[in-house]
Amino acid sequence: MGTRDETLQKMFSNMEATKRLMGSHFQYALRELGISRAQAMLLFTIDAQQPISFKQVAEHVMLTPGAVTQGINSLDALGYITRQPDEHDRRIIYLGLTPGGKTFVKRLHTIHHKMVADIMTEMSDQEVAIWLSVQEKMLHYLKTHAPKEKEEDK
Repeated sequence: MGTRDETLQKMFSNMEATKRLMGSHFQYALRELGISRAQAMLLFTIDAQQPISFKQVAEHVMLTPGAVTQGINSLDALGYITRQPDEHDRRIIYLGLTPGGKTFVKRLHTIHHKMVADIMTEMSDQEVAIWLSVQEKMLHYLKTHAPKEKEEDK
């Protein structure tokens, strides 16, 4: 196969290509539904953590507050988002999903899961189990070696 460094380089390259191609496939499906990948990310984030503030959404999806506002406004126009002001600080707005938003997110999850399941049909059960094991090890490493915030960054 080659040296470990060559193998790792190929693995990194494949991971990037996989991420890019899966994103393209998902984006195509989203286009058919009339939303962007950024809007889907916003919906997934709100669904997983509602109620959640604009600031928390922006931090989670790593978009600018302006981009989040634009995305939220467009999702609100589609009837997917609820907004609830904080009882103690009216500047803080909490976001949630409407019943239609929840239904739409379930549809997005179904599309995403089908896409992944279709990809996995090319793998044996043993390969899927190995893939899962590798992912779990990577996630464990990333969680246990997360960068620590410096005091001056807080």
